[in-house]
Amino acid sequence: MNQAQQSKYAEKGSFANSVDALGMGIKTETTNYKYSVDAAKNAAFNYGVPKFKSLRGYVGAVFVVPSTQPNAAKNKITTVEILCRTKTPSIIKPAHPYLIKGSPVCGDGTELVTK
Repeated sequence: MNQAQQSKYAEKGSFANSVDALGMGIKTETTNYKYSVDAAKNAAFNYGVPKFKSLRGYVGAVFVVPSTQPNAAKNKITTVEILCRTKTPSIIKPAHPYLIKGSPVCGDGTELVTK
């Protein structure tokens, strides 16, 4: 979902405001999770909220930030993304990530999902 948001932003200059608008063909609900999107001008949050208390929730975020590429123009922007999961099982929507000095950080009660 994060990659789809990055593609939407690159193509349209704005984020998708729904799962359907991502154009991925995924359902908003599966056996174990409900999926949703919250989008603003400079950030998009993609949620996978568990239906069962035994599962952990997920939240992805894509942020618009100034480019840090050498010799980039002052108004050049790019996107950065992060994927986090709840530290413990929960059916509550995870806290959304935020930026610290242009770098995404997981929100309270969540941790970074590594590859």
